[in-house]
Amino acid sequence: MAKTVIGQYVNQLAQSFTVSEEDGIFVTKIGLYFAAVSATFPITLHIKPITSARRPSISVLASVTKNGGTVTASAAGTTETTFLFEEPVYLSSGEYAFSLEGADLAEWKVWSSKLG
Repeated sequence: MAKTVIGQYVNQLAQSFTVSEEDGIFVTKIGLYFAAVSATFPITLHIKPITSARRPSISVLASVTKNGGTVTASAAGTTETTFLFEEPVYLSSGEYAFSLEGADLAEWKVWSSKLG
């Protein structure tokens, strides 16, 4: 569980990544693959910096919220759902995470994989 700035606790799933380009990058969208979606609760994708404790910060650099009706689930992980940011998000060289947060992540199931 993560604690928001206003003190609420929410369930969160996060994936860290590194921006190694010296001049940084612009992110316009992130595509994810869902196995199940909630008919009741929305889900929010955030981009956050990684803290010195190797956890996503509570500071949010960008976010997109989707309701279950705008997310496509697939049993085989073959259908992508795109989270499109309102404007390009600049990320300088460093470590970040994108996190999925919702009131009830038990209804949301996202596909994942492990490299290596």
